[in-house]
Amino acid sequence: MGVSALCLYLWLAPPVSGDQDASELTLALALQGVPHPTGYPLYAMLGHGFCVLLHALGATWSYAANAWSAVGGGVAIAFLHAVAARLLPRAIGRSRAASFGWALLPAGLFALDPVWTMSAALAEIHSWHLAWAGGICLLYVRLASAAPSPHHAARDAAAWGFVVGLGLAHHVTAALMAAPLTLALGLLWARSGGLGRRAAIALAAFVVPLLSYAFVAFRAFHPAPYQWPLLAPSWRGVIGHVLGGGYGHFLGRFEPSDLQRGFLAAYVYPLLIPGLLALALVALRAKRRPERFVGWGFLAAALVQLAYVFQYGVPDPAAYFLPPLFLGLLAIPAALALAPLRGAGRVALAAGAALVVLLLTVPWLRVATERREGFVAVDRHLRALWRALPFDRGIVLWPSDMHTRFREYQLFDHEKPRVFVSSPNLLTFERPRADFERRFGFDPLAGIAIASEADVARIAANVNRRTRLPVVEVDAMGITDRLLSKP
Repeated sequence: MGVSALCLYLWLAPPVSGDQDASELTLALALQGVPHPTGYPLYAMLGHGFCVLLHALGATWSYAANAWSAVGGGVAIAFLHAVAARLLPRAIGRSRAASFGWALLPAGLFALDPVWTMSAALAEIHSWHLAWAGGICLLYVRLASAAPSPHHAARDAAAWGFVVGLGLAHHVTAALMAAPLTLALGLLWARSGGLGRRAAIALAAFVVPLLSYAFVAFRAFHPAPYQWPLLAPSWRGVIGHVLGGGYGHFLGRFEPSDLQRGFLAAYVYPLLIPGLLALALVALRAKRRPERFVGWGFLAAALVQLAYVFQYGVPDPAAYFLPPLFLGLLAIPAALALAPLRGAGRVALAAGAALVVLLLTVPWLRVATERREGFVAVDRHLRALWRALPFDRGIVLWPSDMHTRFREYQLFDHEKPRVFVSSPNLLTFERPRADFERRFGFDPLAGIAIASEADVARIAANVNRRTRLPVVEVDAMGITDRLLSKP
């Protein structure tokens, strides 16, 4: 299942970068830089080695970065299938063929969901986050289902602590899944005694993966050719980057863009709600204590993450629904297997579930393939804009995170290396603003008090008035650019 999913995502991965953070992450992976907060050190370091190898074999840097996400996607689907098979009731789970077949339902639904394929076929951090989520779910099922044994206590505690640490060394929201599962596992371990010793061992193992954040500190003081421009060469800057404090202003609301609302309504909610109901049913109908702990632990982890995402006001929250969706789909085969059916009835139920997946395959794959073709067309357009710039030394300002696409052309293709590229939004922050002033000899915000988006929109004209260099402003969507006229 994992290899099949990997092949699918490698096919869906475009040879160019996607939108939003894709160019920034591609540059960080290729040049061993630090991505945006919280730094994702394991993703960046391991991904750099992978991308260097794939690029040496002839892949573009962009495709190599997309393929790194595809590998994470394959691992995630492998774990999803494995956990779903283990949640099945014993009457079905005794047959390897039956458990494999029933577990295909959630694996197939999740593997093809357009919100997921957007993360699994493009340079993003979410596919490896879901790979970790699948791994910790599989470990939780094994530890919760195993009979307490003093001989394995230290090994199990070390394994759990290390895996939880891996999650937090990649994405801080790993705590939302790890905390409920750790609490449930602690309750189970407390019944068998020796909880204090297990906790100490788990804590020691937990710290080991977190040492990877030293990479962020190293890069803060020894910058790569490209990395997150707000990372300051100070311990305060390192700590702020790792803790992701700059995202705090998003908390307390839920404000997806209209496009994202459409994604959620079409590809998330119709699967998420039945998945949560299936988790609740599996937990309620479980006959053995370990099975109840697994069901309630997964349901608690899903609800905690949903509570967070509905209070996280970024315009593109769809990817943050993937972990609770993942957990909900895990339980659907087990919930269907609880139906009081035998023989032909159960075969008909399985056939109906398979038909649902098959009917969704064609339209969902069409979404993914059209997205791939769309990114190729967008890159062709942006490259034409870049090459049509009427100068080799000047300033380009694009009020979008995608301004890093032009940095790709500079650093990978060595085109127009003397052109300064940035976003007016970035120039409102202290470090990029100071770097700009050192390079050009004037403050880009001189005379502007930033109090609204309208003030940010004035930065390009303000820069143009204070330099003899040509200044080009790209519109937010990247459709057109214009050379600003001098006063």
